[in-house]
Amino acid sequence: MTQLNNGITLFFSLLVEAMPFLLLGVIFSSVLLLFVDEQKLLAIIPKNVVLAALAGSLIGFLFPVCECGNIPVARRLLTKGAPTAVAIGFLLAAPTVNPVVFWATWIAFRDQPEIVFLRVGFTLIVAI
Repeated sequence: MTQLNNGITLFFSLLVEAMPFLLLGVIFSSVLLLFVDEQKLLAIIPKNVVLAALAGSLIGFLFPVCECGNIPVARRLLTKGAPTAVAIGFLLAAPTVNPVVFWATWIAFRDQPEIVFLRVGFTLIVAI
């Protein structure tokens, strides 16, 4: 019974911890729906697949959402007509390159700033 209680406690702890970020992702997704014009979005996205993935990765710098909050944003990008490469680049890069994680990494590795830049750089390489 103790393992069941621990499992239930762990489940609800993770749920409570993830919920604000999921809601933040839903809010950003709603903002995209309401305020971003499909034609303008498609006009600024490169036609080249690699550059489109890079553009999606760079969008991650703007959205301070974690992995669970990225899904609604990526889905909204796709429904707005963005290429799949943009959504995949965003999904892979945003959890690492968003401002909150960048700052937390900077604080954690204050003595080794190269770690911060290598983390972001390698993330962008993987996302592309």
